[in-house]
Amino acid sequence: MTAEKRITSSNWDRYDTRHAVFRPAKISAETLETGYWQAYRDFYRWGSIFHSACVQPGWEERLTHFAYVSGWKKFEPLWDWVIRSRQVGAFLPLLEKILSGSGRQAGAGFRTEEINKPVFPLPDQGD
Repeated sequence: MTAEKRITSSNWDRYDTRHAVFRPAKISAETLETGYWQAYRDFYRWGSIFHSACVQPGWEERLTHFAYVSGWKKFEPLWDWVIRSRQVGAFLPLLEKILSGSGRQAGAGFRTEEINKPVFPLPDQGD
C-alpha cells in the first residue's frame, strides 16, 4: 500500500481501528468509516449488550459480562482518558474486580508503575 501511495496518515493516534488510515481499493475511506461506526453502534447498543450477557451460563458470568462490555464500550471515552493520562494503575483494583469474574485478570504479573508506563513513546502531536 505504501508503494501505491494508499497510506493516508502517519499519525499513530489514528491507528485505532476507528479511522481509515489508508485509501481502500473499492470504496472511499469515508464509506469505510461510516460503515465501521454503524456496525459499532448496532453491535454495542444496550439491547445487544444485555442479550449477550443473558446467554452466559450463570448469573455471576452474566453480571460480569454485562459490567465488562458496558463498562468498556459505553464508557470508552473515560477509558481513553485513563489510558492517555497514564492512570491505569489507579483503576487497577476496579479492573481486577470486574475481570476476575470472567477468568481474566488485568495487570497480572505487572507492578502498578509498569502499568502506567507506555509500551512505546508516542510522538508529540503538538496537542
